Amino acid sequence: MMPHVLSGICALGAKLSRTGAASLAMRAAPRNAAVSSSHTMLAALIAFISLGMCLIDIVNMTGIPSTSRFGGDFFVTAAVADDESAMAELERCLATDGITDGAFVRVVYAATLADENGNAVGGGNDPAAEMSLYAVNKAADIRYLVSTPLPDDVMRRFDRMNAEGGNPVILSYNMAHRFGFDVGDKVRLLTATHLGALPLDGTFTVVGIDSTVTSADFLAFLPARCTYISDAYPDGSSLYIGGSYIFRLSGDKSRFAEIREKLDSDILTVYTREGFFPSEDGDNIDAERILGIFSAIIYAIAAAGLANLIVITAGERRREFDILRLSGMTSGDAARYILSETAALSVSGACFGLLFAFFANGASPGIGQLIEKYFPLDIFPSRIAVIAAVATGIFTLLWTVCHLIAYGQISSLNYRRRADRMLRSD
Repeated sequence: MMPHVLSGICALGAKLSRTGAASLAMRAAPRNAAVSSSHTMLAALIAFISLGMCLIDIVNMTGIPSTSRFGGDFFVTAAVADDESAMAELERCLATDGITDGAFVRVVYAATLADENGNAVGGGNDPAAEMSLYAVNKAADIRYLVSTPLPDDVMRRFDRMNAEGGNPVILSYNMAHRFGFDVGDKVRLLTATHLGALPLDGTFTVVGIDSTVTSADFLAFLPARCTYISDAYPDGSSLYIGGSYIFRLSGDKSRFAEIREKLDSDILTVYTREGFFPSEDGDNIDAERILGIFSAIIYAIAAAGLANLIVITAGERRREFDILRLSGMTSGDAARYILSETAALSVSGACFGLLFAFFANGASPGIGQLIEKYFPLDIFPSRIAVIAAVATGIFTLLWTVCHLIAYGQISSLNYRRRADRMLRSD
């Protein structure tokens, strides 16, 4: 396709320039196979590097620990029986010197996402349909559970519906797109109890999608008050869904020993974030470094290939330049010829390289789904523009310099003595 693109661009350039060295360059470039190959190589290099970075992102995402989404300077495990007791203990924590803010989160494991009619997604047999529920008092508490902040409108919808007695839920991007749910859809949440799998009260409305990406994002956020199952028992009484209480606290980490001394009790145990979670991200960092070095080597080889092609092309065109010189082309004409050609190749190559890179980037979520990974698509990441700018800059510089040198060589006295007789005989 690229030779046809070059022909079209040069035809347009020839019409605009009409006469002179620039017009001659536009007419000559599409007829030169080496020039066309260099033009194609520029576009391919931009697309290749962009796709490579997308693939590296996918590989890196598979190694991000699931615990990396959780924030807070201190983590406190609480052996309490209900939300009221948890709130009382949280207030005691917040009254402690060195603690500035915090929230309690109740985690309910072994839950299942279901459609509006209560049918478990995946037919109930898909392990990916199982999830954890994170129950919070208000949307602001979710900030401790995501590394990518939720949009303000999502937070407002969550709090407004919760205050009005509705059932809002925020699904992780992984769960929402794996099973085809979107904002505004109705879902049910089933949870495992000693009475079997039962649905939580009411139908939940998806008010937002959490775009934090880790290696395992099987979760949803819902109000703490919504974790009941009415009429669970024969006498019509409700079943309270318990779970594990964990406080996320912000504060002065340098005062950890003092804070632990004040808060540790029979029902509370205080940890730093690093102490609560094992060091899981060391291997991921090493993998990122290895992939980064490996990709840098590949990109360097690709760039060297492009540079080598430009140098060879310029060397092979000395005969063409000598014919133009013998036909009356001056040094000024040669400069305009080379610069016009460079502009046409660089601009069109960069534009179509960006186009190919855009489609390569758009394909990355589909590639991720092949390995059961779902993540948001960044429509046009800025790095693609950076890649295109750097590749085009290198191409423009090398093409201009190498061709000016090639023309300078055929203008030298030694070259004319050696080659003029053969050229004139031709």
